[in-house]
Amino acid sequence: MRPLVKAFTKSGESGARSEKGHLPVQTRTSLLTGPERHGYTPRASMAGGPKPGDAWAGVSIGWTISSYMLRGVVGLGAVGYLLDWLMGTHHVFLAIGMVAGAILSTYLVYLRYGKEDEAKKP
Repeated sequence: MRPLVKAFTKSGESGARSEKGHLPVQTRTSLLTGPERHGYTPRASMAGGPKPGDAWAGVSIGWTISSYMLRGVVGLGAVGYLLDWLMGTHHVFLAIGMVAGAILSTYLVYLRYGKEDEAKKP
């Protein structure tokens, strides 16, 4: 009978066990914090900021701004549609909600990306 799980070792023998495995977590133990620091977690964040020479750095900001704008218009437009349905009006609050969503999302984009940092002012 063949075993269901194959043991991967350096020697290739199925019964032998090695001290360290082939996974990156098993071979690079210095990157882990250890049990004294609340479990095994990586020391540094893997998701850093955009690199200065990266040509695609602005693409993620563009997608984020686009999603803010779309969420504002669709989200508050849906609330306006619900109010129209509850009150029996014909697309009055839908239009108000969409315009308010566009204004609110534009303000949120300004707060996040357009506002000048106080520390950078001369």
